[in-house]
Amino acid sequence: GLAGVYTQGIDGPIFLTSVNEKASQEGFSEQVGLHEYTHHVLNAFVAQGFPRWYDEGFANFLSTMIIEDGKVVVGDPSAGHIKQIKLKRADWIDPETVLSAKSFYPNYTGREWRKGGPTSFYAQSMLYVHYMRNTPKYNDKLSEYLKMIEVPGVSMIEAFEQTFDISIDKFHREAARYFRNNEFITNVYQPGPAIMENEMRAERLSVAELKRAQVPGRLAFLNSRNSAEFSRALAAITAEDPGSVDATVGYVQMDINNERYDEAVARGEAALAANPSDRKLLYAAGLARAMKTMGPQSEESRSVYKPFTVDEDLKIATMRFKEILKNDPTDFYAVNSLTRIYGNTDMEVTDEVFEAARVLDTKYMDGFNPFWGMNLAVVYAKRGFDLDACDYFQKATDETRGKKRSEVGTLKSRLEHFEKTYGQNCQFSEG
Repeated sequence: GLAGVYTQGIDGPIFLTSVNEKASQEGFSEQVGLHEYTHHVLNAFVAQGFPRWYDEGFANFLSTMIIEDGKVVVGDPSAGHIKQIKLKRADWIDPETVLSAKSFYPNYTGREWRKGGPTSFYAQSMLYVHYMRNTPKYNDKLSEYLKMIEVPGVSMIEAFEQTFDISIDKFHREAARYFRNNEFITNVYQPGPAIMENEMRAERLSVAELKRAQVPGRLAFLNSRNSAEFSRALAAITAEDPGSVDATVGYVQMDINNERYDEAVARGEAALAANPSDRKLLYAAGLARAMKTMGPQSEESRSVYKPFTVDEDLKIATMRFKEILKNDPTDFYAVNSLTRIYGNTDMEVTDEVFEAARVLDTKYMDGFNPFWGMNLAVVYAKRGFDLDACDYFQKATDETRGKKRSEVGTLKSRLEHFEKTYGQNCQFSEG
C-alpha cells in the first residue's frame, strides 16, 4: 500500500517508488517523486524540524508542481489523496488526530479507518498546509508554532491553539470551507535560467545493474516477506561480480535479520580483512558484532527495558564505527550506531563518542525521533549535560502520552528507567 518512501540508506538518503506509467507532469509517479524529494529538502536543508502532519502535507503540496511556459506552478489540488475526498471515496477525520501527529503517524480509530485512515490523513494534512500558506495570519506564525511544539510539556494541540489563536475545530471548519468553495490559490514562480537549465539524466539499466542499484533501498526495508527474493537478487549480483561489496553487505544484513549472528560476523570480518578501509564493510562488520550482542538481549527485554551487557563483540563494533568517523565525522550510520550503543550501555562516554552524539543531534535530529532522543538523553546525562538530557527525556515523555505500550515498544519502560537513573537532575513538567 506504499506509494513511495524516503529514508536514510548506507550511501545516504534513499527514495523508492514504483514507476508503472509513462512520464507525465501530472502523473502519479511524478507526484510521488516530488513528494519524496520534498522530504529530502526539508530534512537536509531546513534547520528547523517539522511535525509529521506538516511534513506530509507540505510534501503533498509541492507534489503538484508543474512547469508551464517556463514558469513553475504549485498548489493545484491534484494530489491523489485530496482527489479521493473530492470523489467522496474518503472523508475528513478528527482534526486532533491529524494535528497531534508529531513524530509518529496517527493511531486511527475504527471510525477513522472507515473514513479513509491514511488517505484522509494525507489529504487533510495537505489541505491544512495549503490553507495556512495562503492565509497570512497563519503562515506568518508558522515559525513561532514550530518553536512552541519543541517546548517540553506543551502538547501539539496546545501549541497550535495558542500560537494561531484559534481552536482546532474552528480551524478545520475554515479549511473545509476553503476546500468546498474551491478557493485553492496556485503559486506561480519565474525561476532564473540557472535553475531551469539544470539537467537530469535517465539511463536504461541492465538487469544486473538494476539489482545492484536496488540493494541500498532493499536493505532499508528488508523483512521476512521479501528476504527470499532479495537473496535471489544477491546471488545474481555475486554470480556476475563475486567481490561485490553491496552483495556482501546485503548477505550480512540477511544473516542478522534471520538471527544468524555468528555467520554475519564471520562474513563481515572476512570481507573486511580483504578490504580493511572500505566504509560499507566497516559498517557491516560493526553492525554484525553489535547485533550479535544487542539482538538477543533486545528480545529478552521486549516488555521491560534493560541496558545492554557489554562484551567483546560490542567493544569491537564500536571500534569499527569509530574507524568510519576518522574519514567522515558526520557519517549517519556511524554516529547513530555509536549513540545507540553508548545510550544503552554503561560504557563511559569518551570525547569521540560525545562528538558523534552532537553530530547526530545537530545534523540528523530535525524531525524528532523519540528513540534516538533517548539515546542522546543518556549520552548527555553521562557527560553531565543535564539540560539537554532532561529536554530529550521530556520530549520523549510527551510523545508517549495517551499511547499504549504496544504502540511505542519499550519506550515507556525506558523512560521509567531513565527517570530512576538520572531523574534526580531533572525538573519534570506536569502532564
